[in-house]
Amino acid sequence: MHRRRFLKQLAGTSAAAASSLFAAGAVPRTTVAAGASPSRVSIRYLTCDDRFVDARPCFDPTGQIVLFMRSPITQPDQAWLYSIPIRPASRHPRNCRAPEPFFVDPTLPATRPDWSWSRTSFEIAFSTTSDLYLLDASTRRALLVDCQASGSIVIDTLSYPSWTGDGSAIVMTNYSEKALQHQRLLAVSVPPIPPDPFTAPCTAVTDPDQVWPGMSSVSPSDAGLLAFAGQTPNLARTYDQNWNQIWIQNGTDPETSVALEVNGILGRAPWWSPNGQFLAFESVLTPADGYNAFYRIWVLELTVDPPAVGTMQMVTPPDLPVQHAKWSPNGRLIVFAYVIPGAQPVSTPQGEMMPQGIAIVDVPSSISGA
Repeated sequence: MHRRRFLKQLAGTSAAAASSLFAAGAVPRTTVAAGASPSRVSIRYLTCDDRFVDARPCFDPTGQIVLFMRSPITQPDQAWLYSIPIRPASRHPRNCRAPEPFFVDPTLPATRPDWSWSRTSFEIAFSTTSDLYLLDASTRRALLVDCQASGSIVIDTLSYPSWTGDGSAIVMTNYSEKALQHQRLLAVSVPPIPPDPFTAPCTAVTDPDQVWPGMSSVSPSDAGLLAFAGQTPNLARTYDQNWNQIWIQNGTDPETSVALEVNGILGRAPWWSPNGQFLAFESVLTPADGYNAFYRIWVLELTVDPPAVGTMQMVTPPDLPVQHAKWSPNGRLIVFAYVIPGAQPVSTPQGEMMPQGIAIVDVPSSISGA
């Protein structure tokens, strides 16, 4: 199967036509900014308690509060939602304030939250070990989304919800690593005040014959434009998220939309900037020393019409393991999870765990209007 390249075509091409279009021609290399290995970056640390693994942060609509999932490092199967204001933040990863519990239910693990900046009820979407939930920010009431898949799709593990800009729908990943024909992005429409119980059709967005997707992000400026981590199907029928790359799909109908690999660089967890012109993502690539064992946060300039990949710039230090970046509503900050410097790994039944905290970094001035 030919890998479909972003720079050759993006929109309005059938899958049959794309196979011939993308087979020819090399993709120009992404330009790496001269200052892509920052020696000085303005990181502020929000949490740094080595008794916990803090992960998957997101901003609230004001841009002043960060919501994230927290797990005790000795009980990684437990996960709750906590929040913390971005001010005052610490310049040192060993001197942080304690966050506030936001949604703690021992019977309902809450992971991978996304907070809609436009909704006024049930603004937060999160996933459990297998299901999608909505959470009202005022009442803290959680509501199960009973996802009814269309066609022959089998729901396995719903994860990584991403709101459309207007808050009318969610795109999420249906992980199904033992039956990869079901591993797709799915979309579900969400009314302003969803009923209880809330049963809704979940429709396929991607085609598993084109790509096996991971975490996705819907462009805030275009509900039909998706970025996601993914990989081309292989004959071994084995999905390994560490080999994911960044893909784009313009359109949510798998019959007419084609998933396109952006630039061939290993990358995960892409997230659109508020204006839909940049992607923040994590990658093991660094300009100076090639591939490494842990991830850094990069920002990539990308336009859709016409298709063009611009400068790529690293925005976190090369010696700090980080992941899961998201933008603030004004496009001036990026929040992410990081491995707490000097912390020691902890052995758990699920394997060795490293303590993680949450931090923010200023978007470089060279990346304007994000």
